[in-house]
Amino acid sequence: SCAGSWPGYAGAHPWQPASESLISGLQGIDVEVVRIGDTTCGKPFGFFQWDNCGLSYFAIEFEGVNDKGEGGFSDGIAPTCNVADDYDNDLGDPAEARLAAALNYRDTGSCPASAKRNADVEVIPLRSVLRENAYRRLPVEQQ
Repeated sequence: SCAGSWPGYAGAHPWQPASESLISGLQGIDVEVVRIGDTTCGKPFGFFQWDNCGLSYFAIEFEGVNDKGEGGFSDGIAPTCNVADDYDNDLGDPAEARLAAALNYRDTGSCPASAKRNADVEVIPLRSVLRENAYRRLPVEQQ
């Protein structure tokens, strides 16, 4: 799956484009963003729904960029500290792997020994941006 990173802590993937926009936007105004978790899914594109002949089309229409004109994170944004999801501890538990890594980074300024720095992480695209383009049928109105 495409688990995501949130500034300082992991975010859930349905909000990936929003978290990626937030990360990119903050970096565009020189705010340091520490990312704990996995590489994000990479969806810097936007679209509007266009209806035609009973079908709705969602063609990519723009790419989001920050104040410096930086964008292009379609392969995702690499984490500062790569930390696997922890299904053994509850969210909010300081022993939960990603929260523990975030707290460690806050206190020491470095990734915990169990985490990999982003330079040690191989980034592999998880899916094609083209696969995100889809259409759906509109309901047939009854007469």
